[in-house]
Amino acid sequence: MSFRYHLLTCLAWVLLLPLQAQPNWQSATLTLIDGMTLEGEVDDRHWGFHFDDLRFRTSAKSDRQRLPLNSLMRFEINGRRYEVREITFNASPREPSQLLRQEDRAEQQRTAALLVLVEGSVSLYEYADDRGNAHFFLRRAGEPLRYLDYGRYKLEAYNGRTTYNEVNYFRSTLIGQLSGCERIRQDILQARYRRESLMDVFETYYNCGQQRSGYWLERESGIWQFGPDLGLVKGNPTYGDIEVPVFPFRRLAAWAPGLGAHAKYRFGGPHGSVAVRLGVWYHSFAVGATAPDPEEEDPAANANFQYLYNERSVHFQLGPEVILVRSRFPLFLESMAEYHRILDYQESRFLTRTVNGQTTADGVSYDFSNRGAFSLSLGAGIIAGQARLSLRGSATRRKYDTYLLNLYRLSVVGSVDF
Repeated sequence: MSFRYHLLTCLAWVLLLPLQAQPNWQSATLTLIDGMTLEGEVDDRHWGFHFDDLRFRTSAKSDRQRLPLNSLMRFEINGRRYEVREITFNASPREPSQLLRQEDRAEQQRTAALLVLVEGSVSLYEYADDRGNAHFFLRRAGEPLRYLDYGRYKLEAYNGRTTYNEVNYFRSTLIGQLSGCERIRQDILQARYRRESLMDVFETYYNCGQQRSGYWLERESGIWQFGPDLGLVKGNPTYGDIEVPVFPFRRLAAWAPGLGAHAKYRFGGPHGSVAVRLGVWYHSFAVGATAPDPEEEDPAANANFQYLYNERSVHFQLGPEVILVRSRFPLFLESMAEYHRILDYQESRFLTRTVNGQTTADGVSYDFSNRGAFSLSLGAGIIAGQARLSLRGSATRRKYDTYLLNLYRLSVVGSVDF
């Protein structure tokens, strides 16, 4: 691949990198602790994680400033409401590999922005901690904030397996605070510690003849996202059955740029961490190598094995993407089934021998007709704003009449969602 092509790809990467920090300024109203109201714009990150301040500006041309949470009472941005409160919550991890015993439960206090889910005579709030774990709070009008306590704790190993239990204290709090509706008890006993499940409980409560709520957070719906993909791909061909001559090279590989585009549908509601991705990817690379023949006995002869592999292909991709850890920089896994349409493919293997200016070549040159191939790729990555960076691996097997090709690819891919 030419130096110019690599240079253009690097320049495209440089142009994409600023997008990872691209702000999303949205109209906002902020109320300070002294009661003063500010109108302007806030860099909206949707905050499925803990944060300590807001980036604020009064207009697109004004200077930006950071407002710490402890200077705010509340704020509203892009249709979402937040209340700033001092909270105490169960900071024990919930990941199975990190669980604590219940007697080692960890609590934490901090100033936090609580997302308002329901506001009325009884209000419901959500907070996401540093691990991306959701915590919920309830408040009756004129009363203090109450924590809906939930925990997952490690138990002793049983038959070689570690087990855990979930402590759902939040259900008894809901039963006590949402009294006056007889049919709600069964809903609460079946409720899970999830936003959608708890909002369903509150919907039952407000439909049970109680006072009407003044505000509900709009439920998330599925969205389509589109964007470009750019990356570097390491191609590594290996071989199965093949005719002579014997070829001595091992670990042949080459890096080359790749480019493409994708369309993605992200589900809403409780399945908002899952998306289905449809992509197209173009990859062209060549591998060449030369090595002396170790068995050549004539000192006057110059004998070398020569190898060349060249391929251009378009890959059509379809598969799921799942966000594993919600934080400032979420982590995700992706898996894709790929159909490769091979546009061009050549491979040659020769032993060339030069004696007294005369050259002879013995080998095979392959030029198969264009064919399709299938593979499965797996990857993981990190999200920063609208951009994401992933590491993918894939394997393809192509079987021909006298030849078996295994082609492994390792890709570093950057993409942007719009």
